[in-house]
Amino acid sequence: MVGCLVSGWLGDSMGRRSTILISYATVGFFSVLSAWSDSYDSLVFYRFFVGCGVGVGVPACNAMVGEICPSTMRINFACFMQLLFATGEFYAAFLIWCEDPKLKILNWRRLIITSSTPAFLFLILAYMFLMESPHFLAIRGRLKSAKSLLMGMADTNGAEMSGNDIVLVESSSESDSSTEDR
Repeated sequence: MVGCLVSGWLGDSMGRRSTILISYATVGFFSVLSAWSDSYDSLVFYRFFVGCGVGVGVPACNAMVGEICPSTMRINFACFMQLLFATGEFYAAFLIWCEDPKLKILNWRRLIITSSTPAFLFLILAYMFLMESPHFLAIRGRLKSAKSLLMGMADTNGAEMSGNDIVLVESSSESDSSTEDR
């Protein structure tokens, strides 16, 4: 809940991409710290921040999907994101089964470290391949970057489009004071 409360502010000030990267880094980093905790209190403290990381990421991902997916595909992508949560639950159950199927001598520290692997993997992949939302760039007054990104997206999807096909209108109430991309 705490992560969700700050996610909108982070996404609107830093961008969807940065917020998603922060989410993955927070989940991975505090998961590793959880495995090294030396008391119940420290474990609860670190797991609280894992939850905050998840809370930061979910709204940013939803915003990103809403901003970049065609309206006819949004529900499919939203369902896919929910499917990833279920996949994570199966991954956790699989790790527990591999570690100790009878739950007699469960090495919880190794389990937490292993379960943090997807956060670091997704952090690397998102850093390398996730682009900022063109909508966010346009709102921040970075119209050339937004247009360039949209052209790249069209090219990736095999759509023929010229720069004249994209018309971006800057919002004066939400515009960034930066003029670097105008």
